[in-house]
Amino acid sequence: MKRLLLPAAWIYGSVVAVRNWAFDAGLLQQRRAEVPVISVGNMTAGGTGKTPLVEYIVGYLLCRGRRVGVVSRGFGRRSHGVVIVACGGKVLVDAVQGGDEPVQIARKFPAASVVVGERRADAARVAIRECGADVIVLDDGFQHRSLDRNLDIVVLDARKDIGGEMLLPAGMRREWLAGLRRAHMLGFSRADRGAIPAWGERWARECGGRTFAFRASATGFFSIAGERVDQVRGPVLAFSGIGDHDGFVKTLREAGVLVAGDVRFADHHWMAEGDVAAILARAEKCGARMLMTTEKDAVRLSADPQLAEKIVRAMPILWASLTVDVPAGRETLEAEIDRCLAGGVRQ
Repeated sequence: MKRLLLPAAWIYGSVVAVRNWAFDAGLLQQRRAEVPVISVGNMTAGGTGKTPLVEYIVGYLLCRGRRVGVVSRGFGRRSHGVVIVACGGKVLVDAVQGGDEPVQIARKFPAASVVVGERRADAARVAIRECGADVIVLDDGFQHRSLDRNLDIVVLDARKDIGGEMLLPAGMRREWLAGLRRAHMLGFSRADRGAIPAWGERWARECGGRTFAFRASATGFFSIAGERVDQVRGPVLAFSGIGDHDGFVKTLREAGVLVAGDVRFADHHWMAEGDVAAILARAEKCGARMLMTTEKDAVRLSADPQLAEKIVRAMPILWASLTVDVPAGRETLEAEIDRCLAGGVRQ
């Protein structure tokens, strides 16, 4: 099947290459924000662990006393145009209007403003002028070049050599590997013991970027209502609609959770009555005593209180909170962020 899609992948890759050339040559203009912009993106479609890194950077900036604005498209939302998800310490919309990941970030960081929009430059301007942001974190921004950035971070999954991945739609890669030359830093997610893989070091040398490695681990469990749970009484059925479901299950097991079975859905999947029935049937079959999902899925469920209540009545449901650790290159990452705040890094 992938071979049949190769002609389409070549056409797609050619279009992306021409677009990047047009930006590089100045034929397509980049709009520059009034404040420093830090972009976190990837080379593949979903599942690299980008969102936990965005949250790490937001937390770091807030600790530095900055007024952080997070800007993204808000993938999966059912609204259009620029939407303020959170501003002034208040979350203003749910996942239906704002998207699951933006609402997740807004709930986790009340001091940050979050704005979504197809045109990232417009969303950034709103975050700056209406919410008072003095630094922008551009989530999933590597291919969205219309907004200039001071620091470009690309996240790669340390378990998968990107060199073997084909372009969309034959594979999951978004552009030719030459695009990595635009990156200032390469961040490797899910790195075993914090080690950057040899293939990663090779790509870093070719693009001239600095490297760091990070991992996300489950450090807390919460009910849909947001109440912290001290003890997980397994076994559990794990379900999710994220890009890396297997990684989620592995994270739970590494945290000592007994996973009896699991159910996966497509990334950003909006659950319906039939999905609930399938989850509960699977839980009964594998002997699970409760359900476990991701924070992103919990945000989507919260946007449909009746559906969430139906699940809770049938079986307890928790979501796992993740904490990011940067075992390799943390000083380098934070130094580059500080340089960005001082007006540097942009090349």
